[in-house]
Amino acid sequence: MQEPLIARRSPYAVNVEAGKTYAWCACGRSQSQPFCDGSHKGTGFTPKLFKAEQSGPVHFCGCKHSQAGVTCDGSHKTLPAAASSLSAEEQMKRFEKDLKEKDWGHQPC
Repeated sequence: MQEPLIARRSPYAVNVEAGKTYAWCACGRSQSQPFCDGSHKGTGFTPKLFKAEQSGPVHFCGCKHSQAGVTCDGSHKTLPAAASSLSAEEQMKRFEKDLKEKDWGHQPC
């Protein structure tokens, strides 16, 4: 089985709702990190389900190498340095998505 992509080298802090089930991205390819968007299809990865026992913040693993399952255990601190874990195509997709969705404070020319 291939290694998951490192979506980011820090956890995702998410406020969860008690009783709700979340599908955590295990492959690192989802554009909806830390949750699954189906991008794993054909990779051999499947999302891992997390059922919140209580409402409040959860620190979901961003590097996809946690030994604690879906939550961060600090494994991102021990991963080898890399320019990027995403392919150039995946980096461009994220960049284009960010351009569409985020207000960067730019004014039209």
